[in-house]
Amino acid sequence: MVGDGVRFKQALVLLLLGGLTSAAPALADAGSQSVAYQLNPAHDGYASGVVIAPPLTRAWSDAFSGAVSYPLVVGSTVYVSAVGGSATTVDALDRATGATRWQHAIGGTYPWSGIAYDGGRVFVVNSDGLLTALDASTGDTVWSTQLPGQYSFSSPPTAVGGIVYDSGAGNGGTVYATSEAGGALLWSQPVANGDNSSPAVDGSNVYVTYPDNYYAFNRLTGALVWHDTPGGDGGGGRTHPGGRRRPPVHPGLDGFAIRRLRVDGRDRGSARLHDDARGRRR
Repeated sequence: MVGDGVRFKQALVLLLLGGLTSAAPALADAGSQSVAYQLNPAHDGYASGVVIAPPLTRAWSDAFSGAVSYPLVVGSTVYVSAVGGSATTVDALDRATGATRWQHAIGGTYPWSGIAYDGGRVFVVNSDGLLTALDASTGDTVWSTQLPGQYSFSSPPTAVGGIVYDSGAGNGGTVYATSEAGGALLWSQPVANGDNSSPAVDGSNVYVTYPDNYYAFNRLTGALVWHDTPGGDGGGGRTHPGGRRRPPVHPGLDGFAIRRLRVDGRDRGSARLHDDARGRRR
């Protein structure tokens, strides 16, 4: 994600060593690739089949004129979005050397864009909610569609299982599901706020969180599965990871989620659990 309050260094550095190994060929295992914000659709930061053994050494670095997003790493290519002046670009870099393979300019009112990968395409949304599918090999535009009803977008998209999920704000908020094949809107649902929460997705549901509002929707139909208003939150939305592999926070995946309670802005260290299937507090 580029252009938000948290700035990444204006350089992309790839660290490699002989100690970076995998239990199986890394690129043959989709679980070892980075295809979304926080690596995967669950946003839990977990890459399967990869062992990183320090010390690490720099393989290459590329300098950019502005902030650089999280990287997507798929096969032999690294994809980033980067700020350049008043706009952003999506850049495809050679994973081994850092050489630029292609660059695609992204417009928008503000210099922000978020990216995700699935099925041979890179999906990018700009600050105005223009969602574009790029051919991952060439950078050519496959399709482009305007997400309707909102005008302020700050949530990185999540692409999985033939669907791109995202959320937008401006007039309240909206969660969107868009077909990867042609850009048709499959469903949308109103939510509170709609900012800064990249949808987390599991086999059944899509989860988003905003101040005092946690949602789970059926990922295929958009039907509301549960909605919780636990109280005590403030500020903007957040992306909250989950999964079997590490303790989840807020709406998580695979059974339950944990929420830290805040009172007067202080983290009191307490927790609340939710059953992801039904949203029940434990």
